[in-house]
This record gives sequence, structure tokens and C-alpha cells, in this order.
Amino acid sequence: STTPVNQLPRSNILFSNFIRCSEIQLSQIIDAGFTYSIIENDFKCFPGRIVENPYMDNGICRSLRFTNFYKHAKNVFTVSTKQFEILKKNLPQETNLVNLGISIWSGEDMAYIAKVANNIQPYKKLFEDVYLLHGTSIATKGLNAGINYSSSKNKIISILPNTDKKTFINNLAKGETFVFLPEITESYSRVTVEAKMLHNNIITNDKVPSAQEDYIKNFAGLELIKEVSNKLESTIKLLKELI
Repeated sequence: STTPVNQLPRSNILFSNFIRCSEIQLSQIIDAGFTYSIIENDFKCFPGRIVENPYMDNGICRSLRFTNFYKHAKNVFTVSTKQFEILKKNLPQETNLVNLGISIWSGEDMAYIAKVANNIQPYKKLFEDVYLLHGTSIATKGLNAGINYSSSKNKIISILPNTDKKTFINNLAKGETFVFLPEITESYSRVTVEAKMLHNNIITNDKVPSAQEDYIKNFAGLELIKEVSNKLESTIKLLKELI
């Protein structure tokens, strides 16, 4: 958002988080005829980036933001089927939505997850009574709901602190079950997929789109790592072709 519009390339731009851009900047990009695409990692068009907002009526939001910017994009890439369906119902009909069905991990992160997953499986039985919860400070991520659910099952609760990525993965691999019960709809939820790649059972709700994708439902552990890696490879190829 700090780069002047006249310093941007004229084409092949991929926007991810433009929430801090002003409406004037976005209008300048459109008016100047820039060719750009958007990868939608959340729901920036909704007030507060929250699907469950007071302006919703039968799945339609009466107070959308940035609609003109979405409409003029070459492509708007979604990261899950549920996100695609929500945006299809709300964004202007002219918006060219393309569902990727996956969020993007770096090759380094995937390699580390695979390394940990290969080593942790023999020890999982030591943690079968532990329910892991994501210790985020974001209230809508459902930490309290996770605590209440785990307590009702008489399980030991381990709340994972916010740490660097490798430490978080190491901690996530130590449990048997990952509980994630967010209060608002996620766009994808990578942490849920990471937990399943690390051999965890998953307890979640209908607000976690990644858990509803077929390749996530049908695979776990090392098989899921292979599926995610293959899908990432084809997705990156697709992005290069379409941007």
C-alpha cells in the first residue's frame, strides 16, 4: 500500500492483502488500465472481513466493499470451495472467480512438515489423551469453545502458543487430536490441514472450509502431504498461466 501506483508494473500484478490500500489507489489502478489478479486469502469485501456480519440477508451482504476492484480484476482466485461459493453469491456477476481449492505453503514449510510427520508417528500413542488447541489471541478463533469441548470430553488440554513456524509445527505434532472451533467462517484454515498432515485427528465445525475439501477429507499424514504437495505444484503452474 506504500508503493505509488506509477511505480507498479503495468501487468501481471497479483494482489493478496490490499486492505490498507485507499479507495483512491485502487481506483487509480483500474483507471490506468492495469492488468491484475487477486488471490483472496480472507473475505476483504465483507465488513470487518467477517462473513457473519449484521448486513447479511439470506447469504447476501448489503454492504460490500471494494466491489469495483474485484469486478475489474483479470482473475479473483479463491482458496476453498466454500469461499468460492460465498463470493460467487455476493460479488458482481462480472467478477471472474477461479477456485484454487488450496492455500499456498512455501516449499520450506512443506519440507519441514514432511520431516516432522515422518518422525512423529511412532510416538503419537503417548499423547492420545491430549487435545491440542490453537492459542491465538483472536477471540473469533474459538479458543474458549475448544476448551469447553475438550473439558466435556475429560481430555488433557494443551494450548499451543504463538511461536515461530518450526516450533509451532513441532508442538502441533505432539498431540493425537486437534480441536478448532472458530466462531466465524475461515477462508481456508491452513492450521487444520497442517494438524492432519501431522497425523492428528481433527475436530472442527462447518466454518472451516479446508476440512470440507475432498483431498483433505480423504487423506491424512504422509498421504495428505503428498496430495497437498501435488496440488500446490499444479496450482502454482495454473497461477503462472493465468496471471
